[in-house]
Amino acid sequence: MARVGQIIGLKPDQIEAYERLHAAAWPEVLATISACNIRNYSIFRHGELLFAYCQSPHPRWQTTI
Repeated sequence: MARVGQIIGLKPDQIEAYERLHAAAWPEVLATISACNIRNYSIFRHGELLFAYCQSPHPRWQTTI
C-alpha cells in the first residue's frame, strides 16, 4: 500500500473560501478519487497549513492519475 502525505500552504485571505468549497465534496470529485485507486484521502487544516494524506493499493499510484 503506497502512502502519501502532502503539506500545502493557504493564503490567509483564502481560508474562508477553502472552508466553503471543501464543506461538502462534489460527487464527481469523489468518483474521480475512487477511479484513480486513491483510498483514505483526508485533508486536515491547522491554521494556514493543510496536510493531505492518502493511500493507494497500486505501488506506483502517481503514474495512474
